[in-house]
Parts: sequence; structure tokens; C-alpha cells
Amino acid sequence: MFRAFAAAFFHDGSSIRLTVDKPYYVSGETIQGTAELDARSFLHTHTISIRWHGYERSFIREMSGTVNSEHPRSLLRNEIQIGNHYYRLHSSRHSFFDQTIVIAHPSGGLQPGLHVFPFTFTLPQGLPGVFFTRGTGSFEERYSAAISYEAIVTAEGNHPRFQDTSSIIINENIVRQIAPVNVKVDKSFIFSSKRLYMDATLPKSVYSPGETLSAVVKVNNESKRRVDKLKVILFRTVTICAGSARKTITTEIYRNVFNTPIEPASTASADLTFTVPESVQGTASGNLITSNYTITVECDIKMAFDLVARVPVAIALLPIPSATAPPDYSYVYSGMADATWE
Repeated sequence: MFRAFAAAFFHDGSSIRLTVDKPYYVSGETIQGTAELDARSFLHTHTISIRWHGYERSFIREMSGTVNSEHPRSLLRNEIQIGNHYYRLHSSRHSFFDQTIVIAHPSGGLQPGLHVFPFTFTLPQGLPGVFFTRGTGSFEERYSAAISYEAIVTAEGNHPRFQDTSSIIINENIVRQIAPVNVKVDKSFIFSSKRLYMDATLPKSVYSPGETLSAVVKVNNESKRRVDKLKVILFRTVTICAGSARKTITTEIYRNVFNTPIEPASTASADLTFTVPESVQGTASGNLITSNYTITVECDIKMAFDLVARVPVAIALLPIPSATAPPDYSYVYSGMADATWE
């Protein structure tokens, strides 16, 4: 069992917390665990409940105009002024599920001591993975996007209510996508009929943070141009919808460059090793927010466009096959509460 969350304390030192059977879940799985109430004195508690809530929220602040001191105008709805610019504020929120289950009705209150109440909760199918990002743009523009899952355990009775909110790591059900991926690409050159060919194979299409693996690349260079380097790059593309606004951000997450020259009229094979960063967010496919990853394998050619193989992949917050201990993915919630949402 995993005590993944801190306890909430009552004024007399009594506390309540959740213990769950796993550190992360996949959409459609059943969560099993216990609510543990440590009573330091007699409590007139009559109900122990857990609210399960999954939702996404988004925010975009975009510039809508420049202040004209000679012809001032009134602010529009959901508009603010910062310095010499106007900004429109867009926000949205969407709930995936919101369900409260009562797990205990203590009769006669609770005596001092530890009280353990078991529970189960089955996650809905089709949930997007947990996700968070925020950032800035030019001219004071801002954006925030989060997909969050919470379990709020509450003790109620003839005393002030006390409760604790726990964040749950949930992944999309992308296990079915685990399979080798092969991409073949080629390109021509000006004033030449000879082409450059590349065959890139990834061992699978789903990876975990911190995982290291190799892309098997075969290059057939029939051209008269020299391939100077081979590169492997991981990109993330996030699309955020908030109100009437939409924003897409593509970020380079990781790059590895291999000084493996391939001369004209020759062939070569290489295993290109790369590592998924340990703090990367997962793949997410929400209604307001999507986060997708692409691995590119590139032949770098001077004075010409590179030959690029693009492979869509998924990032799952699940253990690496060789891991000896469950990884800590709680970083995905870091900063979420402090982000701007309206």
C-alpha cells in the first residue's frame, strides 16, 4: 500500500489521510485503499466520505490592442489594461467526473485511536492523462493548462468538518499502442537524380520518463551530398482551448546529436541512444487540452534541408521496465495551485 499523501489535521491533533494500493493508475482501473482517521480524543463523527473529481481547466491572456492616449476607449468584457496594452482573458473548465461516495457511518462516534475504512473506486474509461503547463509570451501574454484528479476525504459530525485533498496520478489507456514503429523517408536534391534514403525504427511507441532506448537507423546515401550528423529530438506539442481563444505551443524537450558522417554513395547503420527526461509530463487528450509527443530522427546536411523522419509517440507516467522502485511522479502537480486561472 502507498501512503502517497500528507494527512489533514484536526484542532486536537486528530488526522485523516488516504492510503492507496498503487502510485499511479490507468483510465478504467479500480483504485483500492483505506481512509485512516487517527483520533486523539473522542470524536462525534457520523460520516466519512470521499469526493472523486477529475477535471481540466485552461487560461489564456492574449493581447487585444494598444492604448491610444488621444482616443481612449472603455475596457471590453473580460479585458484588462497592463501598461500600454489591452489584454483579453479567456478561461474554461470541464469536468470528467464528480462523484462522492460514503465509505462509513460510524455509530456512536469514534473512540481515540486509529480507525481504518476501506474503499474502492473504479475510474471511468476514456480519461486523459494528468497534465500541467504554464508559460509566458510576448507583451505580458500568459497561459495555463491543467488536467487534474483529486480525492477529497472528509470527516463530518458534531465537530468542525476536516478533510484532506489528495492528487491522483492517472494515465490515458495507451498500453494498446505499445509496438515497434518504422518510418521510411527520402529526399531529392536540386540538379541531381540521386536520392537520400533513411529507414528509422523505434522499439515501441510508448515511453516512461527517464527511460533510455535506441533508435535503429539505416541510411542509404545515393546522392553526392555528405550527411554530417544524425540527430534524435523529442518534441512536445500542447494545444490549449480557453473560451474563444486557442494556443499551440511546440517545445523541444530533448536532443542528442551523433557525429556520424555518411559519405556520398555509401550506406550506414547506427543505434541512436536517447533518454526521455525524468521530469517530463505525460500524454494527454482532453477536451480543452492536448499534449502530444513526436520523436524526429534527422540527417543533417550542409546547405540543404535535413531529411527528417517524424514518429508520434506517447509518454506514460508508468514505471520503467527495469526500475527497482516505483518512480515519484508527483512533480506533475507542482505549481498547479499557484497558476493563473482567471
